[in-house]
Amino acid sequence: MNTTIRLEKSHGRLTDKSPFIMADNEPLTLNFVSDIALQDCLIEFRNGDSYTKHRVHNLSSYNVPPEVYKVGVLELVVGVVAKGTVVKKWLVEPITLAAVDLGFEGYPTLEKIYEVVERVTLANDTLIEKCQGYEEQLAELNSAIQKIWAAIEI
Repeated sequence: MNTTIRLEKSHGRLTDKSPFIMADNEPLTLNFVSDIALQDCLIEFRNGDSYTKHRVHNLSSYNVPPEVYKVGVLELVVGVVAKGTVVKKWLVEPITLAAVDLGFEGYPTLEKIYEVVERVTLANDTLIEKCQGYEEQLAELNSAIQKIWAAIEI
């Protein structure tokens, strides 16, 4: 996942302000665009109670550190360092990090299907037993009819 931050005057502007949906396998890469050379920078990140500060040389893009890459509002400040002093800083617009839970609804549905199959199997077994009973009755009736025909033919 990438987003571009345009560093203007005293603020950093996001090109995409929509919430970023987090995934375990995809970091959030911040791409920085500035009219000022970003040769020696400090970046401070804060998300809730988590905080971290990183020094970066030749800043053009940077992955959000794992300690602040979590659901919440990510805040960051970028500063340019020259001769041990921060000579320029930008407060970047907050970045919303969100998570979407797709859920595992397939398994409960599968359980319901198993329950229906079990009920259908039980009903089928009951019908088979009834049919076997009818086959026995039919055999007895067939035998009785044969005896009647035999008695009539004599």
